[in-house]
Amino acid sequence: MTHPSNCERADGETCKCRCNNTRHGWPGAVSLIRDPSPDALDDFRERADRRWEAAERKASGNRYRSTIGHKRAAVDTAREQVLRALRAVHRSAEPRAEQQRPPPDSTPDDGATGSGAGRRESPPPPTSDEEADTAARERADTDRKLATARTDVDRVEAVGELLGQVLDQVERDFGPLGAGTRAAMAEHFWCELLVQLVVVIEESKRAWDAIPQVVGKQLDKVVNAGRRKIPAKVVSACVQQLWTRLTEALGLTGIAQATALLPALRTLAVVLCKSPPRHPAVVRHCLDPLQELLLEKAKERLKQAFGESLLPEIHARLG
Repeated sequence: MTHPSNCERADGETCKCRCNNTRHGWPGAVSLIRDPSPDALDDFRERADRRWEAAERKASGNRYRSTIGHKRAAVDTAREQVLRALRAVHRSAEPRAEQQRPPPDSTPDDGATGSGAGRRESPPPPTSDEEADTAARERADTDRKLATARTDVDRVEAVGELLGQVLDQVERDFGPLGAGTRAAMAEHFWCELLVQLVVVIEESKRAWDAIPQVVGKQLDKVVNAGRRKIPAKVVSACVQQLWTRLTEALGLTGIAQATALLPALRTLAVVLCKSPPRHPAVVRHCLDPLQELLLEKAKERLKQAFGESLLPEIHARLG
């Protein structure tokens, strides 16, 4: 079944189709980024501006000036600027030959031309084996797309595809999920999953980077417990040199590779989430760290709409 385009382009707070929020918003965002038209994102920006102006009018006289309307409009402004920044990077990375590639020939190759075009019989429904083969091909295509991704846009698209494939695989393993389960998952399940991935990858990276320091401290404590002393800088240097040689020789770059996914995971969470103002973890762990992609207008709106606890980097930057 074809996924409804109104869900793929959605920026509202509901998702009632069968995708269970796995394809909410992000395919439309990727399409805007890939759109060759220079003004592809202008409507997005203008809609965010109108929403901000409406929130300002409604909040006239409110000393705090931070309503849910402000929060939604500020997030929309940030989304547009994140997409625009990723679009610029993606287009600069596109090979010139690919940019100038002519559109594929749309002429049917099955003889369905002339008066007979469009009157082919519908194919029979796929069997379970055919569905499994199709799913396996889709997984392989997505895995290859993720492994060969050149930009964060490619990664956003690949990880977004993974979400739907994960849900499909779970239902193949456990059977169709109940209506209550699917309804609950259509809330903030997938964007929270992305948030938790971001948090754990960051924590793991800090722990990984700290291994030489932790080992050095423990080693210094043990070897210098007696009379003979080894200078701490010598202990630290030996540990650091050994750890560097081990990681380089064995290619232990798993954490570094996972860290490279962080911008795409954050972007996907921001565009997938139906309501970041009602999902503070998305704002704190995904939107705030993307502040390097934002212009001053978005930062100022976000600062007005959200407190420092949710946007520490933006508040620190603006003062």
